[in-house]
Amino acid sequence: MPGAARERKRRISIDLYDTSQGLERNAHRSAKRNRLPKILVLALIPLTAADTAIFHSLLSSVMLSGILVIVATTLFCAGRLRFYTPHLWIAVMVVSVFLAYFIPQVRLESSGLPLQTFTWLLVGLLVLTVTMAAPPNAGVLIKVILLTGTVTAIVAGVQGSLQSGRLQGIELNPNYLAVYLVTSIVISIGLAIDRRNPLWLIPGSICIFPLVSSQSREGFLAAIAGVAFAVIQKISPNQRVLLTIATIAAVVLFPGDLSSAASVGAGTRSTAELNTDNTVRAQVALFALDVAVEHPIRGIGLGQFPAYAEASSSLGVYITTTNEYLLLATETGISSLVALAALLWIAIRRRRQGDLAIIRATVFASIVAMLFIDLFSNPVVSVPFWACLGTLLADNGVEIGQSARR
Repeated sequence: MPGAARERKRRISIDLYDTSQGLERNAHRSAKRNRLPKILVLALIPLTAADTAIFHSLLSSVMLSGILVIVATTLFCAGRLRFYTPHLWIAVMVVSVFLAYFIPQVRLESSGLPLQTFTWLLVGLLVLTVTMAAPPNAGVLIKVILLTGTVTAIVAGVQGSLQSGRLQGIELNPNYLAVYLVTSIVISIGLAIDRRNPLWLIPGSICIFPLVSSQSREGFLAAIAGVAFAVIQKISPNQRVLLTIATIAAVVLFPGDLSSAASVGAGTRSTAELNTDNTVRAQVALFALDVAVEHPIRGIGLGQFPAYAEASSSLGVYITTTNEYLLLATETGISSLVALAALLWIAIRRRRQGDLAIIRATVFASIVAMLFIDLFSNPVVSVPFWACLGTLLADNGVEIGQSARR
């Protein structure tokens, strides 16, 4: 009997071991499958830049996005990906975008702009959805963005293509190029601070030269905002209070310098040019506000604002809003703007540590940049933003139908 009991125990232990090994193998296979959408998202960041620079076409980026849709849908149906509360805000944006594209309030001849805008906005929301459900490693993400941005800066510098004396590159106009490089600069400085290693400043230094050559005020303001945010989130609350008081005192004591501050990064651009640019921006912003008030539910239609502005008697110029928030409100309705604002607030409201703190600073820089450019229409610039935003949101999501945090 004792021998039979020992044999029974041995068999039970063997069965338990086999079961545990099987579970480990299944978990490993599951992890490998879940890794695929992360890899595809990370690959999309350099691919959009390479497509634009080398092939002057984004066809392969669209194809990779299609593969990402299939993979993400398959994993979701298999229960490998889950939805979280911030996904509800994304759903609001997706519905608004579909309605604005397929059932626009206004339908004007826009030379393919609606389809282009529709495509890249959906690609961005796809990246946001996937990175929130299966976030990539934060350290890998910022290094991919930094490497891609640094290579882009070198290529733009070597090409030396100018638009009215301002550097442009890989088919990005000076403002888009500047804002694209801002993310790499903020990451570079953030890594140098976090790792306490000045060698991380080298990629950012490479990116600063084309940023200066672009003579983009928008890029400089976004860079200053992002770097300041990266530094401020590292200091204590008391130090933040002192810094805020010092800033307010500087504004009160030196009000005449505000106009100079607004021209930071403009380089050799003339005062007359800058004043004209400011006037046009103000006129377009007021016009966009009127349009948003007149069409608050569904907007005028995706990609319709430039043609709508040209057809208007009050403006009469084919021009975009140069402000992503206004453009989103006018073309897709207030609901999508509210959804975007909610996602941005959820992402940056809480302090982070390490690589997530750096991602938080890059998202803040993009929030500032979107006051001056329509970011979502250009995938080279927008895909890194959506990936960073989704990675931050993944750390805040409560699974739908659950009461506890992931």
